[in-house]
Amino acid sequence: MPDNRELAERYAAIAEELAANPASADRDRVKQDIIALFRDADAALRRQAAFKESVKALVSQWKQLDGAHSPAPAAAHSAPAAERPVVSGRVDHLGASTFVEKGWSKLSLGDAAGAEVALRRALEFTPGDNEAETLLGWAQMMQQQYDSALLTFHNVLMRDPLHALARTN
Repeated sequence: MPDNRELAERYAAIAEELAANPASADRDRVKQDIIALFRDADAALRRQAAFKESVKALVSQWKQLDGAHSPAPAAAHSAPAAERPVVSGRVDHLGASTFVEKGWSKLSLGDAAGAEVALRRALEFTPGDNEAETLLGWAQMMQQQYDSALLTFHNVLMRDPLHALARTN
């Protein structure tokens, strides 16, 4: 599995290639490189999240210590969560991004109801996506559904208290 340095190098190579405005024959390959990089970055993120959860388990074990030097439970010696396979629900960032773009486009055209439909569809693919949820809140505000919009922005701010667009709205 690629590490962060390798991902950053691949990112830089793709960015450099895009800046050089690739010929139309090379664009499909660049697109596939971007998709592969996205998938690898997403897998790395899931591994990091699983590892973080395993660290939380260590914190729980530490909190249970009564001060005595008792041996750690057998589970502490098992492989960290980062090495175990991560099974996730239905998450399709690439399919969701299509609906996020569609929602953004409809918002920019003033079609708040159409934007809401597209953004809800995006959230079916990636539940809890801050970008989609923030745009959904914006669409709700445009339709004067202020209570729903407030709840939507609140959900985003619970996950990311510094999210600029959610804070502003």
